Amino acid sequence: MSDAELARLRTQFSQLRPGMSPSEVLSIAGKPDAIDEDGDAPEHFRVNLLGFCSNNHNEHLAYIYFVERWTDEVPRRDPLHDRYLILYFSAAGKFTRMFSNVADIPPVFPQSASSWLQLMWGESIKN
Repeated sequence: MSDAELARLRTQFSQLRPGMSPSEVLSIAGKPDAIDEDGDAPEHFRVNLLGFCSNNHNEHLAYIYFVERWTDEVPRRDPLHDRYLILYFSAAGKFTRMFSNVADIPPVFPQSASSWLQLMWGESIKN
């Protein structure tokens, strides 16, 4: 991937903010390479982006965007060779976090524990 393309992706994904809806995220990030919906979705176990950690965080939707890939099969992604971003959404349909193993694109997380809980569980936390 060229430096210009990587810079474009970094700028594009830096616009994402926790709390956005899936449609807002798609309007910024574009169509994902794969989608994993928790539950009875037929592709859930083939795509397999949502795991135990996602269940603990009440996340029920994930998008993956490949930057570099060695195979076309999403479940066979290799974190040592492939470069990708995974965007997670809560059961309430809010963007919660972005995992990135691309050195030039930083991950996205909520800024505080209370905002994290608000996104995950819809709880209002007073400190």
